[in-house]
Amino acid sequence: KKTGGIIATMIDIIKAVSNLGILMFHIVDGIEAINVDHQGSGLKTAEGMVFAGLNPVSTDLLCARYMFSNVPLNESLEVKLEGGTAGGFPQKVPIPSVDGINIISKEGYDCLLARDFTFERAEKRGLGEMSYYATGYDILTDSPIISLKGHLGSVINDNFSDIVTSTLFYDTYKIPWDLQRTALNYLAAVDELGGTNLKEEFIQYFDEDDDGVISYEEFGKRGSTTIMLHFAADYVSSMGKERLGYLKGFFKLMSSMYRYSNKQNNPDNLDIMGERSLATTCAVAFTVSRMPIEIPDQFVSGRMCGKGKWPSTQFARFLQTGNMIYGPGFPLSIGVPGLYGNALFYADLTQNGGNYAGNLRNQPNPGAINRYIREVKRGKVKPLDFVVYVPAEFVKFTGKKIPNIETTDDPTKIFTASFQNNNEIWS
Repeated sequence: KKTGGIIATMIDIIKAVSNLGILMFHIVDGIEAINVDHQGSGLKTAEGMVFAGLNPVSTDLLCARYMFSNVPLNESLEVKLEGGTAGGFPQKVPIPSVDGINIISKEGYDCLLARDFTFERAEKRGLGEMSYYATGYDILTDSPIISLKGHLGSVINDNFSDIVTSTLFYDTYKIPWDLQRTALNYLAAVDELGGTNLKEEFIQYFDEDDDGVISYEEFGKRGSTTIMLHFAADYVSSMGKERLGYLKGFFKLMSSMYRYSNKQNNPDNLDIMGERSLATTCAVAFTVSRMPIEIPDQFVSGRMCGKGKWPSTQFARFLQTGNMIYGPGFPLSIGVPGLYGNALFYADLTQNGGNYAGNLRNQPNPGAINRYIREVKRGKVKPLDFVVYVPAEFVKFTGKKIPNIETTDDPTKIFTASFQNNNEIWS
């Protein structure tokens, strides 16, 4: 029988504290909101908001509505979506659409709050009520803040003036959930141009109740989320057990995720992470579409991407894999975290006294990787004793051979690393 999941656990925790008879004020610091990435490298977005309330359900709901509805009240009342707008809180989002050979972004609406049942669950458990009336003060306009039909606004000359964020908030690791219409329309456009069936495949992977919508309580039918959490837990364990576990653990986490997304890349002939890989492809494609410049798609002749144009899934996957191997600067630079950078610094710290990695954990010397590559090529230093095995298309970087990179299609070796004449293997 399916449990209540993480939502029920969160409610249990707050409910347990509440049952102790402790007076709780629920305060949310929204002066700088974190966007895109919530693992330490997110974008700080100035919002200038502080929320407080005695009711955790309504306080959290108010915050969620502010972040995930960038539409003024009057406009929101006109928006009609198949899945509803959660009481009038749509989000303005890019909607990919076919335009000749290109896929372009058009303006449309979505509503992630309609797919999130946390607040209903919490209210039903008696944690608080969803209904609220907010009051506050806007220092910038020197005017009071109120809520009208759940929307925040300031009162200026007896008129309600909407307070809405200008930011599109989302988490890059769950774009198919946060920006579901965006992701599914992208896959539909890819299908239309390429004769594939990626949209339906993705829905079949994750839509557990087959209603055509993937809610925040649906993690997939094949257990990929459980496997992903296992890989992540192994990473955390490695960091705690080994001095250099932060390098080894991340390598194994990313390697495992990629190897088990394709049957050809692992000796067990499994693709249990395939659907997660497709979700990441959507995230990469979205990022590329928001680049301020246009570049040609390397896999579809004549197609452009960037400045609102979307790449092919082939190009997105190429960038996705390159990012995993060579770091987040791919294809322009090599850095960490990445399979190559992590393996290089591990070899440097265990064989070379940390000449390149430096003495501060996760703070390598600036330009260390490029300096190593340059010095090896010029014969100033001998290559460190390690090898990272990658597919043939990644054996070179910007057309040049990279030290310690070898190509393979062997499922027992691909996306793995070996050290000191194969005495230590990362797989």
